[in-house]
Amino acid sequence: MNYLNYLFVFLCFFVIVYGQFEDALPASRQLGEQCKLDSHCSPNWSLCGRRTLRCECWDGFIKKGNECIAAIQGLCTEDSDCSSTLPHSFCDQDEKCKCRDTYLASPDRTTCLSPKRINETCILEEECKLYLGFYGQCMVNPANYSSKVCLCSQNSHPSRFNGTCIATVGLNGRCTSDDQCHSTTTESIQLICYDSQCKCPAGYVSDDDRGCRDGAETLVKSFIIVLLMFGFTKIF
Repeated sequence: MNYLNYLFVFLCFFVIVYGQFEDALPASRQLGEQCKLDSHCSPNWSLCGRRTLRCECWDGFIKKGNECIAAIQGLCTEDSDCSSTLPHSFCDQDEKCKCRDTYLASPDRTTCLSPKRINETCILEEECKLYLGFYGQCMVNPANYSSKVCLCSQNSHPSRFNGTCIATVGLNGRCTSDDQCHSTTTESIQLICYDSQCKCPAGYVSDDDRGCRDGAETLVKSFIIVLLMFGFTKIF
């Protein structure tokens, strides 16, 4: 036998063995299992890898369990290619999956993150800024250090009207609305904007720019001090 005969025998042997091996494989193959044709792979958006000969996800789709889910920037031809596995997404004019305008892509490109409000759990700072605005931040939860929540950054506070974060104007600072005025020392007392300046509300008096004190309580204390001084003067 010359070498051509040996080669022919080897090829025949390979075809027979491979055919038997192919027949032994299950008809519906899962991700990571061996395959020969795309039709062998059962999960949606999967194919038979040309190099690996194993079932894998289409380009632009990501393996999650035994499913191929759409990823941001993954290829598509219609909205359902994206939204069926990636809520709040659509197929843009470039035929790529994209999050809708009020949503943000997660770092792994598998989720469209929704806008977050104060104290809602977050992953990215941008989630907080989508609703809270420029001063929104994703920070360690003061009540649970293992998680993060949306909070207003330093020198800002939540608006009384819509919950967005706005720059803080303290006692005696210049203002244009009550919403800007915020006391960092007596947060339970809401300052007011009066004559373009943040002031204590009726019934309270300023405490050297540090906060507001109850006016009635201050008056009583002052009266007691006067009585004590008067009594002290009488004694001597």
